[in-house]
Amino acid sequence: VALDLCTGSGVHAVLAARHAKRVVAVDLNARAALCAQFNGRIAGADHMEVQVGDLYEHLRDERFELITANPPFVPSPVEWLKYRDGGRSGEEVQRRIIAGLPQHLVPGGIAQIVTEFGEREGEALSKRLREWLGGAPMDIYILRLREHSAARYAIGHAGSASGNDTFEAFLRSVRDWAGNLSTQGYSRIVSVLLTF
Repeated sequence: VALDLCTGSGVHAVLAARHAKRVVAVDLNARAALCAQFNGRIAGADHMEVQVGDLYEHLRDERFELITANPPFVPSPVEWLKYRDGGRSGEEVQRRIIAGLPQHLVPGGIAQIVTEFGEREGEALSKRLREWLGGAPMDIYILRLREHSAARYAIGHAGSASGNDTFEAFLRSVRDWAGNLSTQGYSRIVSVLLTF
């Protein structure tokens, strides 16, 4: 039995349906859930259920052998893009997903999360993840895919979805993004694949 959180288009759920007896796909956005449901039907995944909800809220004590997620993760000073922006720290949704793993992953099960994290100098990402697990005895594997300096990340995200394309507006947006990353203490952002 597999669970895909923040399913979006349902791509992870559809892939899991190839080898799982049952797949539950969850998204907070009703339009995303319809998209996932459509993609599941097109792929012939008739054993894929799509739910509209906030992460684990409708799952009660149900446990899964596989949990996948591609949550909103961008540490953003604005919340224009709900599917992307993970709050000022970028960790609001990630923290809740990881904290729920001990209650929803069967012993010996696997959870995989494709995401990004802000990193602070001298702080190991694994320490933060262990804190969120609340002491649960789980292995954590971190595959670092890419690293972005905080400055490059701020410039790359500045002005997105603002609707204002003047140079002055862009510079204000860069300052907002860079200021938020600095407030969080992030010196870089890393793209990772986490396996629990």
